[in-house]
Formats: sequence, C-alpha cells, structure tokens
Amino acid sequence: MRAEVGFGNGKVVPRLMGLASAIAYTGIDYSQAMVAEAKASNKSQIEGGSVEFRRASVEAIPFADDSFDHALTINTIYFWPEPVRGLAEIRRVLRPSGNLLLVVGTPEQMARNAFTQHGFRLYADAQLRELFVRAGFREVTVELYRDQAPTLDRSKNNLIERSRSYGQQMAVDLANPQCISNAMSAALSPRS
Repeated sequence: MRAEVGFGNGKVVPRLMGLASAIAYTGIDYSQAMVAEAKASNKSQIEGGSVEFRRASVEAIPFADDSFDHALTINTIYFWPEPVRGLAEIRRVLRPSGNLLLVVGTPEQMARNAFTQHGFRLYADAQLRELFVRAGFREVTVELYRDQAPTLDRSKNNLIERSRSYGQQMAVDLANPQCISNAMSAALSPRS
C-alpha cells in the first residue's frame, strides 16, 4: 500500500495509478475541501477499491502501525505545526522496510516565490536530516535532484532506482516542478 500526505485536489491520482499496476493508494489531507474535491475527481478509482481519501492530520494518521510500504509527501512540511511529530507519525505507519519520499523545494528556489514569505517554513538539507533523525528514521538521504528529462517516463526509472537503493527512508529536495511527478511515480511504483 502507498500513502500520500497532503494530496491536494487529487487530480494527479489517475495519472499516478496508471504508472504502476496493482497498487493501492491512500491519501490523507487536512483540508475537508480538498478531500471532497479529490473524491469527486476520482470516483471510478474509489468505486474500484484502489483509491481512498481521508481527512486527517499528519500528526494523527488514522492507520495502524506498519500499514504502508511507501509514503509520499510533496511540498507539505512547510506548513506542519510540529514537523518531527509529523515525520514520526509517518514512520509509525510505515512497515520496517518501507520508505518515505519527502519532496520540497530548496530554500533558495522557494525564496524566489513571494508567497513563501507568508506561512512557509523552509528547510535546508541539514535541517531536513535533523528532523528525520529526531523523528527516529535510521537512514536519511537528502538529494538535490534536477530533472534534465522533461518527460515523466524517461526520468521515472532513475528516481525509482534511487528510491529503492536508499532503503527505508529518503528525502528528496527537488528544484524542478516536473520532478514532483517523477517523485510521485517513484513512490507509487512497486518495489522489486
């Protein structure tokens, strides 16, 4: 099973589901409006039993320990009230062999956007590592990944292999918005 924290409107989920076969996707989001929109946009996947959306906070994920193989969160940690607690909660619901792919923009990249001056907490590599370690993750890699291939298919396999090679946890710092789709694909792809 794959989990995503902060799926937004869920409009990317059908594309993600098409990237890998026989996967189960569960998304949690703090916003009831986003949960409603995601459910409306993904009726067929929900009816088919492959997709589920729930309203929940990252600090209180409504699943048992060891529920997921992979977890993914993209551009959400900026807003978490207690990032260590949120990461620890994700760790709790991951199986021991599971991994977390955390996607964020670099502070330098994000500072170019005026909106990040309003409610965003930006994290440098060392800060991300520290948060992960404090949350109990054993293996942490922070990697700047600039996607040189503009298509999802050409760069997907490289990121999937990187995700697998890092084992339990991986944090990725992405500078290119296309990389977000690639990261999602990697997190949702079946492990060998």
